[in-house]
Amino acid sequence: MNLENKDLKPPPHLSPSSLATFEQCPLKFKYGKIDNIPDQSGKEALMGNFVHDVLELFYKLPPADRTLQSARHLAAECWNKEWGDKIADVVRRADEIKKIRWQSWFCIENLWLIEDPSKVVPTGIEHELNDSLGGVTLKGFIDRFSNNADGGLVISDYKTGRTPNKNWVSGKFEQLRIYAALMNLTSLAKASQLELLYLKDGVKFTEEVTDESLKNTVDRVIGIKEQIDERCVSGSFEPTKSKLCDYCSYKSICPAWSRK
Repeated sequence: MNLENKDLKPPPHLSPSSLATFEQCPLKFKYGKIDNIPDQSGKEALMGNFVHDVLELFYKLPPADRTLQSARHLAAECWNKEWGDKIADVVRRADEIKKIRWQSWFCIENLWLIEDPSKVVPTGIEHELNDSLGGVTLKGFIDRFSNNADGGLVISDYKTGRTPNKNWVSGKFEQLRIYAALMNLTSLAKASQLELLYLKDGVKFTEEVTDESLKNTVDRVIGIKEQIDERCVSGSFEPTKSKLCDYCSYKSICPAWSRK
């Protein structure tokens, strides 16, 4: 496959996840964001989306109604209405479908290991951001944000994947740092804390927002956008082989994995 297609058009906007994809593998970014080749979501991504949908509805309930029973009811409702069929389209074996449903429920149930849902007061749920940072147009959705005792914003993100080693946690906050920088441009309240809620194991990581971390984040966003623009001119988006290739839906067309 020829990677030297000149005069490629950059996508009109980027997201925190697409920035991370480019850093992971420029060719994967090109396939998805420039060539617009559909990325067939794996079962892990579908499970994550299902859990996010349930928690979005759950945190819209009055605090007193945020019980384990109501969460179970919402999970069943979402599964029967939409997600059961979506997952069945990707995962054919009945035992695997059942396993995904139970794993999803365990993630939701583990929420109570992290926080008392009845005491959380969200001021934003699945909040869309659409603005520019350092001249780079960005779009994204914040799972949840709330005000802390000092009036600052706490930005929360649900994770259904494996809990990372503490030594690798810092990089996982980069998406939320971008959201914090954008919120600081568009909100009266400033982001003061970030939190990652790893539901699979019931673990929460937090990070304080600092001027230095936000400046570094803006510089990173600008730097990645410059690299994308340069590659669109040259036409060269190189593949990067890693363990993540086993989960990439473009592996079958990637020249790095060609048998020729």
